Amino acid sequence: MKKGIIVLLTLTYWLFSYASEEILKKLEKAWSLYEKGQYVEMKNLSKEVLSESLKENYPKGIIEGYYYLGIANYSLGNLPEALKYAKKAIEFSEKHNKYRWKAYSHVLVGEIFRSLRKYDKALFHFKKAYQLAKENNNKKMIPPALMNIGNIHYDKGEFSKATKYYKEALKIAKDINLRKSYIAFITYNLGITSYRNKEYKKAEDYLKEAVSLYKNLGNKSSMYESMFYLGKTYMKEGKKEKAKEIFSKIVKEKPEGFIYKRAKYFLKKLSKDKTDT
Repeated sequence: MKKGIIVLLTLTYWLFSYASEEILKKLEKAWSLYEKGQYVEMKNLSKEVLSESLKENYPKGIIEGYYYLGIANYSLGNLPEALKYAKKAIEFSEKHNKYRWKAYSHVLVGEIFRSLRKYDKALFHFKKAYQLAKENNNKKMIPPALMNIGNIHYDKGEFSKATKYYKEALKIAKDINLRKSYIAFITYNLGITSYRNKEYKKAEDYLKEAVSLYKNLGNKSSMYESMFYLGKTYMKEGKKEKAKEIFSKIVKEKPEGFIYKRAKYFLKKLSKDKTDT
């Protein structure tokens, strides 16, 4: 009898392992669909993953199934549906001692509430994610958590508060040598926030750095966006020739899109102002 029990348990474990392995493959595929922007396909596959994981009682598949469905629906603009799954992810994560699951779920709920302009609710969830990162000494998670909090203060027009969180995020990101793309993004945010707060010299310094970082990363889209706001900053500072130089470069190198059109508009305006004087 004992031998029979052992064989049965071993077989059950093998079947569970095989099932979980298949689920992991599907999760990997679902994420690749997200990266390709195929959100409907991601949603359908994530539903399949969740159904199989609930049947197999496979925790990783369940939490990520809820989480992926939240992301897919969020990306498709189905915010009520996204919120439903994201909240289920939080609810499920509370039953397991996996702080990452909790943190990621809170961030997703926060992002959805931010899109709904329910800023106080978003702030609550972003602070929960920050608290989890700090309690577990996950230094890589702390800068994104701080930036999310800063984003809410930015959305509320509380630029000084936003700057405080962005600065702390940038310091930690640099201290732990977080990937350059993230450092560039925080630097850009500081530039824009300083611009909105009418601190033009600070805006100039941050945006110059952002332009340099994005140039080195080869991210031309973000580089031109940083350049555009640098040009606007120069205008506010009365540095018209520097502004013209920036806008001319954008018009010459990026002959399409919103940034191109606005740069062309400001370049024409600056040239007209000079003619008028």
